[in-house]
Amino acid sequence: MTIMVVETMTHMAEANRSACSANSVAHRPTSGAMMPDITPSREEWIAGGNRRSLPGFPHVVFVRHDGPSTGVPVTLLHGFPTSSHDWAAVVPQLVGAGFRVTTAEFVGFGESDKPYPHAYSILEQADLVEAVWEVDGHDTTAVVAHDYAVSVAQELLARTPDRVTCMTWLNGGIWPDLHHPSPEQKLLAGPAGAELAEQLDEEKFIQMIRWRRSGTVECQAVSKPFRMTPYSVGVSQHV
Repeated sequence: MTIMVVETMTHMAEANRSACSANSVAHRPTSGAMMPDITPSREEWIAGGNRRSLPGFPHVVFVRHDGPSTGVPVTLLHGFPTSSHDWAAVVPQLVGAGFRVTTAEFVGFGESDKPYPHAYSILEQADLVEAVWEVDGHDTTAVVAHDYAVSVAQELLARTPDRVTCMTWLNGGIWPDLHHPSPEQKLLAGPAGAELAEQLDEEKFIQMIRWRRSGTVECQAVSKPFRMTPYSVGVSQHV
């Protein structure tokens, strides 16, 4: 099995390009021709998948499949705080190379259930991915994980290493003792986290991200994922 680790310092809107250039599972065409921009909108992306109940998993999750059913399986796992649409620019290229691409949205993200109150965990997200694999009948698959999903992917690798043919980690944590959480992250993870999160509006969110990235992030790139995160009675409610 091959593991590729790629550290990117670009913001989430650039994750697609990073994943494409770091792709360890797709043997891209060597003709040198540039592929046209056929990235689907968020609405088109959602229409191409569905919310599914998975055997043995307590929540309804959004799952999407692209490419021929006989293609080599590839699973793409998104980061925080976005959704599977992070991979929208990558999927057409993988499909063009003949792969069977599975994308799913973790509990609390995108179109998947957002239970509240709920003890969200990496272990539960790994359960979700395994449930998708079981339903799809994937005995083996390549995995590409970005950001938050890198921790999920490591849990999957520890559980069923024989199932993962190769794995790519993008901009995620590998050694916990080297993690240095920001002051905001420490506050959000503490007892006052829920109250602070309720006070975080779109403007404050953009300011926080732009400050941490030295003002290099376009406002639109940050506001888009923020608008995909609200919940109402545990169900996605897009603004």
